[in-house]
Amino acid sequence: DGWLVTMKPTTKPTPTDTVETKKPTWPPKPIHTLEPTGPKSGRPTFKPTKESTKEPTNSPSSSPVTSVTTSVPSPAPTICEERMKWHPDEKFSVCINDYNYPPEWTNPNVENDYFYESLEECCKGVFGTPECPYIDVCNPTANPTSSPTLSPSESPVVTIITPVPSPAPTICEERMKWHPNPNYEICINDFDYPPEWNNPNVENDYFYESLEECCKGVFGTPECPYIDVCNPTANPTSSPTLSPSESPVVTIITPVPSPAPTICEERMKWHPNPNYEICINDFDYPPEWNNPNVENDYFYESLEE
Repeated sequence: DGWLVTMKPTTKPTPTDTVETKKPTWPPKPIHTLEPTGPKSGRPTFKPTKESTKEPTNSPSSSPVTSVTTSVPSPAPTICEERMKWHPDEKFSVCINDYNYPPEWTNPNVENDYFYESLEECCKGVFGTPECPYIDVCNPTANPTSSPTLSPSESPVVTIITPVPSPAPTICEERMKWHPNPNYEICINDFDYPPEWNNPNVENDYFYESLEECCKGVFGTPECPYIDVCNPTANPTSSPTLSPSESPVVTIITPVPSPAPTICEERMKWHPNPNYEICINDFDYPPEWNNPNVENDYFYESLEE
């Protein structure tokens, strides 16, 4: 009536729905071979050739081989020539294209009177001729030597071309007004005069269109001592001197004394000096004396008055 249990296992496992196998059920991936599978292409291999094409050099080249083509010099203006304007020097003795000029020349109202686009224009404007003495800072040596000198030159080479004197008034003469020098010793046509002479109310008392008018206005005679900056040497020497002159050549013409009152005497009013020591007829007096309300208290028509 009871159950009998034995400790001995069965000889076969109990069957199940899943059967384990020792090999995978999917196919393996293909293995890539080292040899190409297709036909050879026409491209080169990555391996170098066994023999060099030419003998190696002893040392590597310092730089790549460059083809050098010599350029033909161009006659067109250089950047220096395009930038540097031509102008007279401060003594109006040469034309030059540097930056050494009075700052007031750059005033837009007067700069066209001093600066030129070319050397020829400067020569015509200052000296009235197409050629003149000049210094070209952009081309100090127009014809260089075949070999360099042992030491640099002390100053740029200057080509001097003596202008042919012109009997007609030059642009310089037309622009430069004649006036007495500040000490009333001579007539001159430079820019060295007191700035107050430019006052439109009095400028006609100091400036003249010609040397003769200046001589008559200042000294009362048609001829007088003068300096012409536009024509410092009316009769140039046949050959240049060994050293430059220290100052412009001055032609002195002694005026003939005139017993009658001169135009200068008619224009210059008599007045006391500022210290009331003497009577004098110059321009050295306080500017407030020119006030129309008080000028009759200081100025007189004659020395006696």
